[in-house]
Formats: sequence, structure tokens, C-alpha cells
Amino acid sequence: MRCFLSILICLFAQTGNSQALCYDLEKEIPCGGTEFPRQEGDYAVKDQTEIFKQGELGTVQELDKPLLWMGCTLGKNKQDICKNPKAMSLSAAKKRCAAIQLLNRQWRLPEVMELDALLVLNAKPPKINTQLFPDTVAAAYWTATDSVTFKSKKKAWFVHFSNASIFDAEIESKQYVRCVSDMPAE
Repeated sequence: MRCFLSILICLFAQTGNSQALCYDLEKEIPCGGTEFPRQEGDYAVKDQTEIFKQGELGTVQELDKPLLWMGCTLGKNKQDICKNPKAMSLSAAKKRCAAIQLLNRQWRLPEVMELDALLVLNAKPPKINTQLFPDTVAAAYWTATDSVTFKSKKKAWFVHFSNASIFDAEIESKQYVRCVSDMPAE
């Protein structure tokens, strides 16, 4: 069972045919809602082939959201963005995504819920579709979502592709990076 930043009780149930269900605090609810998101049933609603499709130049289009993902982990060199994945600070990650010139798009660091949608919970590490995202490191990837803490250190959330966890880290720590671009409205 997975829960995200919630003091609410998260419940998980299996029916006889292994279909995951979703619940609010009192009863079963339809999966995929926004009021009680990120339950196991939300991930069982569709398989990966119904959610993503391969795009041009190594990109991956998310079909149920207007997002286009870079299929690769951001690399060391600005000229060859997909070679030799490199962990970097949050500020470096934001700058590198914004500087990418690919398909005449503006690229950015994803929000935590966007990056979390790439997780494949039942996969071996890295917990992602490695056919669509082949060079994913089984490690932490930055998001643009700030973490609110009571301490003075600035933190942001990351998604960890080795164990499908979500934690925060100090913004100067080094994590890997996958950039995303918003698709224009049709």
C-alpha cells in the first residue's frame, strides 16, 4: 500500500480477481478521483500502454494528461543531453531543463504528482516502464515541488525509482533529472 503526504487512513483491498479498489475514509469510491488520490486502485485502472506512447526524438507522450516527457535521464553535457546520466542540485536541474532546445518546446522540472505518475509499482527497479524510459537510474529524481518543513533548510520533493517512494531532500543535494513539457491544448 502507498500513501502520499497524508494523515488520512489509506486502505487497500483486493477482490477475488486481484483488482485493486479505492476508498475514502468510510466507503469504496471510484478510482482516479482527485479528493483521495494515489491509491493502489489508481494505478490498476490502466496499463502503461494505455497511458503513454512513444513520441518523436525519444520523447514519451502521456495520453491522459497534456504532458510530453523526455525519455532519457538528463546527462552531463548540455550538447548531448541524454548521455551519461548525472545527479545535480535542484537549481542546476531547473536551469538545465529550461535550457533544453528540443522540438521547439519549453521544458521544465515536473511537479511531484506528475513524476509520480511514471512509477510502475510492480516493476523491478527501476520502477518505471524501461521500454519507454530506458536509461532510468534506480535512484531519486528531483521535482519542482517545494517541501514545507519546520526547519530552516530549503527542501524539495523527489521520486525514488528504486522503491517507488517519495521523500524530500535539501535543495543542494544531488538527484537525477527527467524533464517534461506541457502539451498545447487541442
